[in-house]
Amino acid sequence: MRVQDSGDSDPYGLYTYLVEELKAFELAYIHFIEPRVKGNTDREEVNDTIEPFTKLLKGTKTVVITAGGFIDHSGKTNDGPKTITDGAADMVAYGRWALANPDMLKRFKLQAPLNRYDRDTFYVPGPKGYTDYPFLEETEHGSKYYEIEAEV
Repeated sequence: MRVQDSGDSDPYGLYTYLVEELKAFELAYIHFIEPRVKGNTDREEVNDTIEPFTKLLKGTKTVVITAGGFIDHSGKTNDGPKTITDGAADMVAYGRWALANPDMLKRFKLQAPLNRYDRDTFYVPGPKGYTDYPFLEETEHGSKYYEIEAEV
């Protein structure tokens, strides 16, 4: 496991120790991120998991927020709700997918396709990649999903 290009000979031992020490502070939350990128590209296969660390927080008041890999690269699969119902986390953060979908909750509700984010526009000045992603009704197939919503 590498974090910000740093590594450790025993990363699970290191982060287990860190989480155990943080428990003493009774933090409101800890936000874990399962990295799905290397540099400026998405990684398909990831073998690292935060599960050992989230298990250490069971029975505490600390809320576990997790991010990374809940939506597949096609934008069609959303494992976030299952992560919560399975008890692996209390909250899921979507990051880049939320940035690209200003109406993300509505898209989840309607099971509508998500806009694909453009990683090349991350951390650059100006509105491109921040405020120019279309709302569902502005997309080619958006009206179909609003008809579904009207029926519900």
